[in-house]
Amino acid sequence: MPFAPTKPNISTYIFCRRTNRPKKVDKQTKLMNLKNQYLQTGTLYLTLLIAGTPAATAATLQSADVVVLIDESNSMSGEQRWIGNMIPQLDAILQSQGLTGQRFGLVGFGSGRPDLLGRSVPVGGANFGTSAEFASATNNLLVSGKFEDGYSAIDFALNNYTFREDAAVSFILVTDEDRDNGNFGLNFTNILAGLKRGTENTEDDILLNAIVNANFVNNAIGVNSEANAYIADGRGGYTTTQLPSLNGIVTSSFENTKPDYVDLALANGGAAWNLNQLRTGGLTTTSFTKAFIDANVRDIQQQQAPETKLPPVYNLRFTDIKAVEDDPEGDKFQLAFEVLNWSDKPAAGVRIALNEGTDFFPIIEERSSFAGAGIDFNGRPNGPDAEPLPGNLLLANSSRVVESTDTAIQWDASQFDFNTSVNGPIPNRDLLGAGPNNTPDACALVPGCQVIGHSNPFFGRPDIPDLETVDDGNNVLDGFVITVDDFNEGEVISFNWNLLDVNGNPIGTPDSGNEYGFGIANILRTPIGEDPDADFQIFEQNTGADTSKRLFAEDSYRVTEYSPVSYDTTLARAFSARNTVATRTINSRGGDEPIALFAAEIGTGITGAFLNPADNIFNSSINAKLLPKPTPPVEPEPVPEPSTMAMIGMTAIALLGYKRHG
Repeated sequence: MPFAPTKPNISTYIFCRRTNRPKKVDKQTKLMNLKNQYLQTGTLYLTLLIAGTPAATAATLQSADVVVLIDESNSMSGEQRWIGNMIPQLDAILQSQGLTGQRFGLVGFGSGRPDLLGRSVPVGGANFGTSAEFASATNNLLVSGKFEDGYSAIDFALNNYTFREDAAVSFILVTDEDRDNGNFGLNFTNILAGLKRGTENTEDDILLNAIVNANFVNNAIGVNSEANAYIADGRGGYTTTQLPSLNGIVTSSFENTKPDYVDLALANGGAAWNLNQLRTGGLTTTSFTKAFIDANVRDIQQQQAPETKLPPVYNLRFTDIKAVEDDPEGDKFQLAFEVLNWSDKPAAGVRIALNEGTDFFPIIEERSSFAGAGIDFNGRPNGPDAEPLPGNLLLANSSRVVESTDTAIQWDASQFDFNTSVNGPIPNRDLLGAGPNNTPDACALVPGCQVIGHSNPFFGRPDIPDLETVDDGNNVLDGFVITVDDFNEGEVISFNWNLLDVNGNPIGTPDSGNEYGFGIANILRTPIGEDPDADFQIFEQNTGADTSKRLFAEDSYRVTEYSPVSYDTTLARAFSARNTVATRTINSRGGDEPIALFAAEIGTGITGAFLNPADNIFNSSINAKLLPKPTPPVEPEPVPEPSTMAMIGMTAIALLGYKRHG
């Protein structure tokens, strides 16, 4: 096969209830600009498709303890009826998602009774009961008071209700006035600490949703601690939008409602909701109920979710390797690789530079080095009859070489998409942007990825059954070609790699940026007939070389063809020079027998000491520590062969001894 030029989620955040961080939902929900700065929005299709059982550890949280703390003053009868109807709906959806055995408690406060600071309203004869028992218990709420202290009600619940260790815990505070201080020992700070249960672990926090007399920007139904606003759509549904910040979100409130309750809920990591929208009635109340339930279900599901497990993607992968024809030493090769951009920025450049790992193993005659660079427009496999890798998009590599020396190569990277006729940088899919505790969204960015191991994907692990699917997205560009020379069996080439942004700056380094924007690639030439050493390591962060599909496309580690194309042109940095490209008209030659074998390891987030310090053009710090170099085994001193005369003498002595013995 010839070596020639060939192949030129949108997300809306729902607040993660215990981690105080956003959770992305299906990216089809992030929408368009509307009229003012607060409305970068779109319809939220939160249909609660996430099934399973959340856990206090990754496998134990299977239920929820929900306590409603509701004002019993004269004006609250409508909200009391609403809460009695809403809780069974919340419970039904939680059960449909695999959370069973919910317990619901009811605390009344603000009545005209002596226990106006907080009282337990029995649910099924106890502090906790089922959602149906809760609905019945709301009939025993009072509407007789006018002194309402929500802090005392929270304090009462914290001290009189016992919560299960394997359950999510949520408080819902409902009141139409600010706090009337009935206990001067309680304040914002100690109530917030109580909700945090006195621990530094935010996964233990009790979520507070406050339905209060406060109006928000854009007439929002509610706002959570990540400045995500819920807005009625006029049809009984709602949209969601990311506000610029939490500053100025309250347009008006009843007296001190904002500092008393809105700020408390947001500081706790929960949400504040507009009671006036609930009271509007009709479709607006329907929208309020849907948004409130959806947000609470998702928050409860995500409580104590484990850290995001990132899919096993690759950033660089070798797609073709050919031996250079007519090389007398037989140690010169052309390696084509593809780049996958999992960082947070489009990649408009690719730079590689040899590091000290290249000298890790003993050098045979001369050190391995770069001997040229080029572009193969169509990518793997190299040559005029190239066909894209199965499943790959129809993309062309329109990059150009801007530097090529024996220790460093740099390309201005450009991808032409035949489907859109757009030529530009390599698009990115931001894996780290999925955020913490959000394995499903990270997995959704990777073609072929699925979450397995748990009925709730937030607690599962990502799996890619066929690693060939990883590069089927638009964040891929194949066809970067390097020539390496003096690459003998048992030697290694180790290089630092960087993706560059549209301004020519590194997307990541050990000092800053995105760790998917840089790393180290080690490629080892292994003796034919021997398996690569799985324990092969150069840097402490390495785990071992292999020949898997994460490293080599379609068994390209096994070299069976020669290429007649020369990529030996070297370019001074910043030259505007014509690319060295393969010749379309000359086919490679070869057979089925291997000419050479390779193994590799490619990692992210590390940089080794540059072999040529001048190649460190970004003044990157070094965070990859070289392992102690292997010491060659000591060959035993050869025993000199005895001379002929010595052999005669020894034979004579032996015979003499034999005769004496006889």
